[in-house]
Amino acid sequence: MKLHVLSHVLILGLVGGVLIARASRTSRARRTSPTGHLHPQPGPARRPRHHPRELEILTLIAQGLSNREIADRLFVSENTVKTHCSRAFDKLGARRRTQAVQLGKQLGLLP
Repeated sequence: MKLHVLSHVLILGLVGGVLIARASRTSRARRTSPTGHLHPQPGPARRPRHHPRELEILTLIAQGLSNREIADRLFVSENTVKTHCSRAFDKLGARRRTQAVQLGKQLGLLP
């Protein structure tokens, strides 16, 4: 998308406030080639950042605790534990608890 088209869309207000902020960050993070096409600027590849609670729960999973046991230990609901597990698994690219622990150890997130 050309910059003038993006600014026209923003002026018309066809994009909500959240997306406008996102679009402005995106436009700053891009550059235009001589042909007018947008290309992403090169940057270092980063792995997703894990919330401290996700790492704490991942550590407890590595110790063999169930979701219920983790919830009791951390004084949160079992659904909260499941949410943190799901987000940590997504960031690691894991499908199962054992796979998440293995990947966490390989990446140096777990002792």
